[in-house]
Parts: sequence; C-alpha cells; structure tokens
Amino acid sequence: FPFLFVRNIYWENILLNRFKNFANKTKNNVYIFQYQFLDMQGENCFNGGAERYVVDLANILVNRGYNPILVQASSKNNKFWIKQYGSLTVVGLYKHCYFDILSNLPKPVFSIYSGLFKWGKKKLNPNIIISHGVTWDSPDVNFSYKDLVSHFLSNVDYFVSVDTNTISQMRTFFKNQLNNRPVNFIYVPNYVDKKVFCPKKKSHDKIKILFPRRCSVERGFWLVSDVLPEILEQYPFVEFEFVGFIHDEDIKAKLGALIDLYPERVKHLLLEPEHMPDCYKNADITLIPTIYSEGTSLSCLEAMACGNFVIATNIGGLTNLIINNYNGILINPDKNELKQALKNALEDKSFFECVCNNAQSVSDTFEKRVWIQQWNDIITSIGDKCE
Repeated sequence: FPFLFVRNIYWENILLNRFKNFANKTKNNVYIFQYQFLDMQGENCFNGGAERYVVDLANILVNRGYNPILVQASSKNNKFWIKQYGSLTVVGLYKHCYFDILSNLPKPVFSIYSGLFKWGKKKLNPNIIISHGVTWDSPDVNFSYKDLVSHFLSNVDYFVSVDTNTISQMRTFFKNQLNNRPVNFIYVPNYVDKKVFCPKKKSHDKIKILFPRRCSVERGFWLVSDVLPEILEQYPFVEFEFVGFIHDEDIKAKLGALIDLYPERVKHLLLEPEHMPDCYKNADITLIPTIYSEGTSLSCLEAMACGNFVIATNIGGLTNLIINNYNGILINPDKNELKQALKNALEDKSFFECVCNNAQSVSDTFEKRVWIQQWNDIITSIGDKCE
C-alpha cells in the first residue's frame, strides 16, 4: 500500500507538469472534464449521446473565442496523451491519478464538468456542471445522502440539467442545503437538428420497428426481446431492427437466437452517427424503453423529428419529451404495457398518423438552434462573472 501511494504521487507530479507545459502554450482555455470521451488509449470515440453533446458544445465555445480542452482518464500503458477531435483537444490523464490532479491544473477561464460524477468538492471555479439525467437510479448504485451532496452540489456555480426530473429531485431532497447555498439550476433540454432529422414519405408495405439504443439492460433490451416473438407472430408485416452496441454475452446470445428464428425480420446493425438520420427515416415505430439512467434522450428526439411513432417509458427526462397519446405513448417499464402499446400503434391507423404528425410538431420545441442560444446565454453569464 505505501508503495502504491508513493507511485501515484510520483505520477501525479509528472502528469501535472506535462499538462502545465501543454496548457501554458494556449490561451482562453476552458476545461471540460468528462471521465471518458475517447477510449483510455485515446484511439476510438464512443459516439454516444454525451460524446455528441460535448462536441457540439465545443463548437459553441470555439465560436465564442475559447479553446476547449477535454480532460479524461487514460490507461496504465498510455498515461498521458493529447488528441485532436474536431474543434476539441482531448487530453488523457492516468486514471489512478485523475481525480487527484483535476483541482491542481493551471487555472482556465472556466470549467465544465460533464455528467453527474464523483467530482467532489474541489471543483475549479467558476464552473458549470452538466447533468445528463439521474444516474443513481440504477439497481447496482447505492449513493448515500452525503455522497449526493458532496459530489453533485458542493462548490457549484451553474447546474445545467437536460431534464426537469433531476432538478426536481435536487430541490426536493436537498432543500436545506440549497437554502444555505443556493445553486443556479438551468433546464436546457437536449436537441435535434431538424435540417438533418426530418421525415420522408414511405412507400413500403412493411412496418419497421426500431430500437436505436445500446443493447443493454438499462436501455430496455430485455423488455423488447420479451415481446418481440408475439408481435412478429401476430403481425406478419412487422420487422425489427436493433441498432447499437451489444453490451454483454447474454444479450448477444439472445439477439443471435432471435435473428436465427426470424432471419428476414430481425436485424442488428452498428452505424456511424452520420447514417442514423436515414435509419430513423426508414423506420415507422421507435422504441425508447429505458429502465434507468435517462435524460432527454437524443434518440427519442431524433425519432420524433423524423415522424416516427415513439413508445417510451416514463423514466427520467422522457416525460419532458412525450405527452402520452399525443406525440407518443408513455408506459411503465413493463413488458405487458409495451406489448399493448405496440398493438395500439399497429391496429389504429388514424391514431398512428395523428401521433406521428404531433411528434414532428413537438420536436420543433427542441430545435438545435434553441439549444445553441441557451448555451450562448450561459457562456455569456459565466464570462461576465470571470471579468
């Protein structure tokens, strides 16, 4: 144990000096702390919602004259690296020293902490913390009251949340702390670029049901796989398409079995982000059956903008996006409710068309230009605070 402690101190000093040498060569630095953006070797981007979000945010910062530097964790074999990803400079710092180094970095203009994570009390000021949704509703996460206060609310200047669910929880459970030290909560929902995500007229006779998420427990894979056989047997014109990374061997085996059982009607694809608009445009129904850890889902917004019939669970920020039976159907995370919602969509054509039209209309509220303006206002406010 003493050896490990001394070794970590040794690497902290080396990494800190390397970072200082790099950061001192640039001006108007804004740090974005996100535990992972690229993999820990600095080679591949995860291309998830949080990654797409921070790339778009970096573009706003560059247009405002700032130099965004994303600081993430790196591996034992490659403890310090610098990569360029579009307008974003990404720096990897050894994961075992990561949190200890953050508060000692050269002072930036301001800092952004992406995701509700164990950032602790020693945040650099002024700062913005971004909540991408409640993350402590997972069955394997056991945050204590003390953890939530110390990690999420301590030393925060601006708390930007993509959903109102997170803000409501904070105000409900931590009213005494917030009375003693008010936090500036700002609701900035996620967004969709309607120049890219837009409907197209469909000529096919089939109905394509899309699951555009990671194939994982929290994204509701097992809910979908449970109802899929009955839906396919009852409705011969239906096809299923799973688009996303497979997270474990059990899910891989289950999906493989479904594809073998219905070889022409069940597919699994991995697509780059630039191909996702066509994926939604060719779909009719999109499923967002989240079990836990959800904000205002980009997948949900993109499906709405493309005129899909959306069925979503009433988890996290999805209730900010879907008005039940108006621009989609909201269900509990229950396979019987999912099955019934699919039957309602498949059997009532007028209801189906009405919901799809409303989905397109509601998605206007979440246009990307609105999101850009909201972030510009926040950056102006924190910039004034720095002067």
